[in-house]
Amino acid sequence: MTNDGRGDVEPDQPLEPAGAAGEAPETETEIGNEEIETEADIETETEPAPDAEEPRRSAGAALLRGLTGVLVVGLTVGVAYGADLLEPEATTAAPATTVELVPATTPVVCAGPTQLVATDAEGDPAFDPSPVGTTSLVTGAVLPPTKVADPVLRTLDEATVEAPVAAGAGGAVLGAAVASGTALWSVPAADGTVHTAATASSATAAGDLRGLAATACQSPAIDHWLVAGSTEVGSSTRLVVQNPSRTPATVEVEVYGPAGRVDLAGPAVLPVPAGGTTTTLLEGVAAGQRRVAVHVRASGALVTSYLQVSALDGVRPLGVDLVGAGAEPSTRQVLAGVVTPATAVGTDGPVVRLLAPERAATARLAIYGPSGRVLLPGADDAVLEAGAVTDVSLAGLPAGAYDVLVEADAPVVAAATTSTAGTDGSDVATVVSQDPATTAAQSAAALPQGTRATVVLGAVPGSVDSVPGALVAGLDATTPPVAPEGASAAAGVRAQVVALDRAGAVVYDQVVELAAGTTRALPLAATVPGASVAAVVVREVDAAGTPAAGAATRLVWSVRLSADAQDGTVDGLVAALGPSPLRSAGTQITLREGLRSGLD
Repeated sequence: MTNDGRGDVEPDQPLEPAGAAGEAPETETEIGNEEIETEADIETETEPAPDAEEPRRSAGAALLRGLTGVLVVGLTVGVAYGADLLEPEATTAAPATTVELVPATTPVVCAGPTQLVATDAEGDPAFDPSPVGTTSLVTGAVLPPTKVADPVLRTLDEATVEAPVAAGAGGAVLGAAVASGTALWSVPAADGTVHTAATASSATAAGDLRGLAATACQSPAIDHWLVAGSTEVGSSTRLVVQNPSRTPATVEVEVYGPAGRVDLAGPAVLPVPAGGTTTTLLEGVAAGQRRVAVHVRASGALVTSYLQVSALDGVRPLGVDLVGAGAEPSTRQVLAGVVTPATAVGTDGPVVRLLAPERAATARLAIYGPSGRVLLPGADDAVLEAGAVTDVSLAGLPAGAYDVLVEADAPVVAAATTSTAGTDGSDVATVVSQDPATTAAQSAAALPQGTRATVVLGAVPGSVDSVPGALVAGLDATTPPVAPEGASAAAGVRAQVVALDRAGAVVYDQVVELAAGTTRALPLAATVPGASVAAVVVREVDAAGTPAAGAATRLVWSVRLSADAQDGTVDGLVAALGPSPLRSAGTQITLREGLRSGLD
């Protein structure tokens, strides 16, 4: 490997993907006394996992078996990782006690490598859709207070992936080449908290999938909102649902387009086998949608989901990305780290995508840059029809890193997409929404080897009216947006930024101050020269350096990744990476005395 002197280690040769593990089992699975038979159809591919001789049981299931004469009636998620569904034998009311079950290990689930859309059509042999290989990696960091000694990377069907772990004072770091979706398992702290950040990335220098695609690995959940993609001719949007548990899941898929919710040409309810993956090409079931947003709702087991989006203009690649779930519908959404080159009004600049899934809404937008709030005519508000996906153009912004605050009078979901031109094509980066209430306390991002990273920090005010703004220079507007009279600058924030190298050692630890409504970019190659940074941890602190809480202005951040070649032969490969917050691995359940658990 070679060091470019800018803080990142470049592999001398691309890493070869690891081999696929496991064989497909039968498609019948028992749940209790019932059998569920799954059927593959034309639009949907299901990749089940092999049966194991000794199913792994979670700590939660073991505890429940030890609670004689107890009925679980309030299990929020319905199933713990690896546990069977609970079938109570009685429902008589009894005194209740709420307890928290903490599993022995807990996963974050990582997207698989980018894949070409299969086609039977014969094309011009001079235009190979995949002339070079794709380097697909999973990079992980296990951070205190999580126990850092025993992180394990596995495929979804539990085959161990060779991933050497380097543990240092700052945490444990690992990475591996992968050929499928994986899960990084770690041991929660004694209080049930866990802080594991991992990233799945795929880099391709040429061909239809030219670009850098990256997304943070996710904790399994019931509800997912994926805001990206298109199914028009030349575009592809692939929905992938992953199930890391030993219980089969069923997911209901809703697709929204410019005219509202789409009537799918295929099944809307899909099986996801235990330890397996289900894939659907949305252009096969919801064709002709220029703008897409997807809602995935699971039952039976917790799952993760993501979109692989890509586009072509003839034979010229327009970019590829892996897009994970953003924040759930809310009247307030925050998009951190929208990095864009200079664009002119009326061109294909960055866009903010909005959806009000339940009822019509009016959304107000505030854009914050390095010098404060930016007023961009036509981008200050948007009228949203219920269920209709709307794009708000940010074309006209000067080059820089921006945050976008969205406030609406009804719950909305949001994301932002930017495009970066290169010599042989362009690439896209998708910024998913984040919840500052969780990311500000402590959050982290793992950085793939072979990429260069810029940390983008922001101080988002409590309201779009909190900070006055200035009109973008050079723009003429008959009635430009203005901040309300009396608006005054809100208090700023302090961000403690910690960087870990690939040995787990702390190589940077500084506090950065930001005024309300501003952003600041920290290129790690210049900030930590000579170090190969594997992970970044960010937390909001007060003047004394202790965790800050309750402030109206909140810290937000993300990472801008680039995989351009040092010799300039490949350029314009970019991705946006959101932070993974410190979280609780426990599940709260309600226990009632005097009733059987149904586990004997």
